[in-house]
Amino acid sequence: MISSQIPNNSPFGRAIAATKTAVTVFSILICRASLGNLLNVARHRLPREFVLARMQLAMVMVLLVVAGCNKVKSTDVLIGDLSSTKDADRIKAVRWLQHRSGDVAKVVPALIASLKDEDIDVRWSAAIGLGYFGAEAKSALPALKKAKDDKDKRVRNAASVAISRIEGKNEPSKP
Repeated sequence: MISSQIPNNSPFGRAIAATKTAVTVFSILICRASLGNLLNVARHRLPREFVLARMQLAMVMVLLVVAGCNKVKSTDVLIGDLSSTKDADRIKAVRWLQHRSGDVAKVVPALIASLKDEDIDVRWSAAIGLGYFGAEAKSALPALKKAKDDKDKRVRNAASVAISRIEGKNEPSKP
């Protein structure tokens, strides 16, 4: 699961952890309430079919809750989000894209383009993301060398680290 690759100490990671906790608590409450009702039904010796139907309903509800909370955008949708007018959408997209190691051919050019974004956090995250791809992001070296002259210190530092990872001087580690 992609969310397991996001650091828990980031705001995005904390939001995912809080969502997972809420879903787990909600699922437990639903199961507990359903099981409590089932026990009451069993005590009154209602027909077995009724009890089975209630159990099936409880299972379907739990599956719907769990399945509905695992919506993951495709790589193409995330790349499309990079052209959003909303800064938050672009930041989320660039941070998710850096975990798409299976789509390097699509992701690296998108992250290179994001190095020119107007938002500092997007540029910073793009530089970090390119570093995660290591040698697979060699085509990003010219853009990262330009990013070393960025007006923001975080972007400059992230670009330097990314360059060293791509050149093999510092092995990338996924969060």
